[in-house]
Amino acid sequence: MKKSIVRTIPILIAFTLMLVGCTGPVPKRPPKIPISPLAYKNKAIAYEKKRNLTKALEYWKITSSIDPYNAKIKGKTALLEAINTSFAKTHFKKGVRYYQKRQLKNARKEFMIALRHDPEHQQALNYLKNKFTRSAYKTYQVRKGDTYNKIAGKIYKDSSKGFLIANINRLAFTKKPRPGAILKIPRLDNIRIPSAKPREKPSDETETQPEPGTEMVIEESDISEPSIINPIIDIESELTDARNYFIAKNYPKVLPITQTILENDPQNNEALKLKNQAYLSMGKDLALKKKYTEAINMFNETDADFQGAKEAINDIKKQMSQEAEEHYRRGVKQYLREELSKAIEEWEKTLLLNPGHTKARKDIENARNLIKKLEKMK
Repeated sequence: MKKSIVRTIPILIAFTLMLVGCTGPVPKRPPKIPISPLAYKNKAIAYEKKRNLTKALEYWKITSSIDPYNAKIKGKTALLEAINTSFAKTHFKKGVRYYQKRQLKNARKEFMIALRHDPEHQQALNYLKNKFTRSAYKTYQVRKGDTYNKIAGKIYKDSSKGFLIANINRLAFTKKPRPGAILKIPRLDNIRIPSAKPREKPSDETETQPEPGTEMVIEESDISEPSIINPIIDIESELTDARNYFIAKNYPKVLPITQTILENDPQNNEALKLKNQAYLSMGKDLALKKKYTEAINMFNETDADFQGAKEAINDIKKQMSQEAEEHYRRGVKQYLREELSKAIEEWEKTLLLNPGHTKARKDIENARNLIKKLEKMK
């Protein structure tokens, strides 16, 4: 009996070692890397400085998704959304006017600029898809490895127009088209929406395309804010429209008009003044509604040397500080009445208006600790 047990033990040991060898070491989970909004925020600011508002908005949205409770980021995102929407409406209306005059090339150009500012602009999409004759389009069968930018590079020799192909076919620009699918391709003829800073390439340099199967990367120069080469506009007529909108206090409509004028005449003093006054007036309206963060964002959009903006920002900051103190004092009163939850609410409002209010922050912590102690005593 002892001999059989002695023989069995080595066999069990060998079997156990064999099982351990088969399973191998347990893989370790990679450490979670926290995502910082700072890099995306810096990108957004950089695109704003280049006046590429559509790309700036994209990065502000990413920043907001990472830091959803930041009121300043929310305000900036809302501001750019409003401006892009306003620009899209203005260019769409211009496109409609051109279409009614049967100036189809100019109409298509304006509808495409509208889509650049607002890719979901259904009316502009409807015109481009349904209001033009069939000869305005041709078809393309998607090949393996194609992206919208790659298709645009083949057809237009300009990969930055990939967004247009996706929008015309009601497909997501961020996803690759399905191989074998038939896409409708608008004929652009002599219409161009170039980058704000076109790249100079040697004559022997060929258009580079992404490798099949790789992720689509949009280069910075491919997404610059569109501009019109040699546009024909009546500056005096545009100024009249801007003045009328300003008098009617329709400030968002002033902005796209003044931008169009300044693209053609950067030193136009009246357009500059109307633009700055529109931002200043919008900021003051927001301040009256106590939307202080959004108001400051508006004031910051004015030119650095524009009179009145700095003073308005300082006034708002004083008002925010005063209201923060009012909420703090209310919180102290609630605390003395032993209404701790209401006290915390008041102090949280204090921090929204003045994030550097150390007393409010400390008092919130003390009140929460006291609530926990009281709950344990029950």
